[in-house]
Amino acid sequence: MNFDDLLFTQNQKEAAIYALYQIARSDEDLAEEEISFIKDVGLKLGEVFDYMSVSSLIVKNSSQHITELKNFSEKQKGWFIVAVYTLINSDSRLFDEEFCMANGFFNAMGISKEDAVNLVSHSKSGLKFY
Repeated sequence: MNFDDLLFTQNQKEAAIYALYQIARSDEDLAEEEISFIKDVGLKLGEVFDYMSVSSLIVKNSSQHITELKNFSEKQKGWFIVAVYTLINSDSRLFDEEFCMANGFFNAMGISKEDAVNLVSHSKSGLKFY
C-alpha cells in the first residue's frame, strides 16, 4: 500500500499514532517491538514520533483523536485495520486487552469486528501493511 495515496492530514497522523500507542500499552507492557513498529509507522507517515511527542498526544483531548479516526476514508480505515493487526502481532504475544482496545477504536470508526477480521483474513498483505 502506498502511503502517498492515503492522504493523511496532520491530525489524522497524530490520531493513528495515538490509537496505536493506546492499543500497544493496553496490556500494561509496551514491548520494544511495539515501540519500534509505532516509530516505523510514524516515519512512513512522514513524521518522527519519539516518546515525548507521543506523550504530548496522550495529554490532548482523546475525543479529538476519536473524531479524526471517525473521519478516515475507507482506504485509511483499511490501512488502520491492518496496521493494528500488525502491531498486535509485532511482539508475538497476543493479549485480550489489545483486542478489546482495538475493537473500541474500530467501533468508534464504524468498523465491525467481523469486517476487521474479514479484511485481514482475506488480505494477502495482512501481515505486512507497507
